[in-house]
Amino acid sequence: MDTTRTAQTTPNHSHNPLECAISEVNHRFLDDEVTIIACAMELEAEPFTTRLTDPTTVSVGPNRWTLGTVGGTPVCVLVTGIGLTNAAAAVARAHLILDSRIRAYICAGTCGGLASHTRVRDIIIGTEFVYSRADATAFGYAPGQIPGEPAAHRADRTLSDLAMTLENTGDDGRRVLVGQVASSDAFITTDTVESMREVFPLAIGADMESAAAAHVCARCEVPFISVRGVSDLCGPQAGQDFHIDAEEAAEASVEGVLALLNT
Repeated sequence: MDTTRTAQTTPNHSHNPLECAISEVNHRFLDDEVTIIACAMELEAEPFTTRLTDPTTVSVGPNRWTLGTVGGTPVCVLVTGIGLTNAAAAVARAHLILDSRIRAYICAGTCGGLASHTRVRDIIIGTEFVYSRADATAFGYAPGQIPGEPAAHRADRTLSDLAMTLENTGDDGRRVLVGQVASSDAFITTDTVESMREVFPLAIGADMESAAAAHVCARCEVPFISVRGVSDLCGPQAGQDFHIDAEEAAEASVEGVLALLNT
C-alpha cells in the first residue's frame, strides 16, 4: 500500500503553495540534519522514495521533494530535472530552505561510463567534477575549468574517504569505481569519446548534472558527492555489453548510496 502523504500535515493558512511546502519541510526536519538525494528524473528517484519510512511529498517550486527516513536517517529525495542549470538551481533552492541542516547532498541516478575500463552496472562514486565542454585554455586555464573557479570541484573530504572504503574493482559482483566525473549539456558519443578521454584522462563517468551541483555546493559550503549507476558506455568495445535499462542502473545507485550512508 502506498503510504505517501500529501502535504499539508501541519496548519498553515497561507495560500502560497511554496510557503506551504517550506512550512512542511521545516516542520518535518525542524532540528534534524538532512541527507539530500538529488535525481534528475522520476525513474531515478523512485527506487529511493519507495525505501523511505513515512514519506511525505511536497512541491518546492518546480521540484518534487519526498521527505522521510532511511534507517532512522532523515532523507529528502528530490527530482531536479535534467541538465546543469536545473541541477544548480535545485541545490540553491535546497540551501536557501535548509541552510546548515543539510548533512550531505548526493547526486544519484544514472550515468555514462566514460573510461574504457568501465562496465554497465558499475557504481561510479564521483569525488572530482569537471565541466567537459568548458574551454578557456586559450587564456591559460585547464580543460573543463571556468575562469575564476578551481580546475575541478571536489567532493567533501569525509564523504570521499568513506567512498574509498567501498571501492571494489574486482570481477565478482557489482564493481564500485571512485574518481572523476565529467558533466556537460551534451551527450558523449562514439564520435567524441576518444577526444574526451584524451582531454580528461582521469574521468571515469559522464553525466549532465554533477559538476554544476558540486559547484554550487562548494559555494554554499554544503558537503557533496555523487553516486550513480552506469547505464550506458560512451565508447563500447566490440562485443561489450553497452546498455542496460535506466531502472536497473538506478538500483545500482541506490545500492551505492545506502552503502555510503551505512558506512
